[in-house]
Amino acid sequence: MNTNEKYIYREYPTALWFFSGVVLATGGYLYVKNPDQWVILVVSVTIGLLILLLASILIVQADKSTGLLTITSRSLLRRKVTEIPIREITAVRVEQSRGQDDDGRRQTSYRIAVDLASGESVPFRSYYSSGFSAKAEEAQELRTFLGVSGEDQGAGNVLDALSSMAVQAQERARQELESTPTEERLIKGIRFKVQRANIGSAEITRLFTTEVTYPQGFLYLAQTAKGQSTGKGLLASVSKTLFQQSIGIYGFGEADTPNREFGEVLSPLEPSLETHFMAYCSDPEIARGYLTPSVSRPLAAWGEGHPLKTVNFVSNANQLIVLFSPRGLYLAVMGSPASQALDQIAALGADLVQATRMR
Repeated sequence: MNTNEKYIYREYPTALWFFSGVVLATGGYLYVKNPDQWVILVVSVTIGLLILLLASILIVQADKSTGLLTITSRSLLRRKVTEIPIREITAVRVEQSRGQDDDGRRQTSYRIAVDLASGESVPFRSYYSSGFSAKAEEAQELRTFLGVSGEDQGAGNVLDALSSMAVQAQERARQELESTPTEERLIKGIRFKVQRANIGSAEITRLFTTEVTYPQGFLYLAQTAKGQSTGKGLLASVSKTLFQQSIGIYGFGEADTPNREFGEVLSPLEPSLETHFMAYCSDPEIARGYLTPSVSRPLAAWGEGHPLKTVNFVSNANQLIVLFSPRGLYLAVMGSPASQALDQIAALGADLVQATRMR
């Protein structure tokens, strides 16, 4: 309820009430199925009733006539009241908490809080819960009523911030790869530069040669575990996003992958190649022209000889990245391979250079 003089917001612990009901119903069902397991019933009833008794209703009232914001948390067992002078409130925000459930899936929850002139932050609840949209709407209404500001820490804001941080880190990696002194390797008559950089806690190693270029467009190949597929529809859209992120992580800039935001997932590939790689390109027709049988064979052989053991897009240290770029040919991995491993990667690159020259 919102009038010129009063603002009232109520929040009910419906999720806790529902969970309590599930616990009680489960205990009752198990007891009916097996009356000997009466301990389960006792435990279920105890837990369910405790949740019901402790789950609190939140009532927030701002009253301009009294000049107070009153936060009341009331359950069957307890009642807590906090009063804050409205003149001390400088902002109203939605706070965010990020974590993982037991299955490792990301969980995001929220709560409303007010910031005071003293620098203190007072949350409406001691815990976070789901439902960002409803909380953001209430926070905005309270901001309007009080005439204060505040920025909600919603999913969009956080992701935008993380995206900005990621872009900055990728740009630093790209600059480091381009500017850091490099060693050179001559394999099968092909000269490669070895480029290294750090992005966060990960190290990137790239081999680069300009002895062949692909001026018509780029083709980006990422090694996969067996069974991993780009798929179609929504999965293909997700793969496109992952490809674009992966390209940035490995320090490839606009000159290497021009207009990559307009690129396409290349699928299907030749069967022996599709078993071990996914592909993203600027133009499917041009990319298929790059993937001649003489190019696909050494790539497929690499996948057979160096298989990935986990399905992971960019975080596996053994994953090979190959980029056919207008500037040249790149082969990249996460980590710092030993000298022998670098020679093996360079040998694959030399085979790709020679196969390209045969087109």
